[in-house]
Amino acid sequence: MSQSSTETLAALHERAVIYYRGEPIGTVAAQDSTVSFLNYDQCFVRDFVPSALVFLMHGNT
Repeated sequence: MSQSSTETLAALHERAVIYYRGEPIGTVAAQDSTVSFLNYDQCFVRDFVPSALVFLMHGNT
């Protein structure tokens, strides 16, 4: 994977993070601005598992 692809993925992941009182608590279910489903702005445990692994790999606990 190229450096620019990795940076793009990191930026997308960072934009997906949901914060509560300044602390990250999860990630949004999806970031598709062309579709407006009601739950795309909500955090689900099943959707957060891959993000949790990315957080752990980067030492964000």
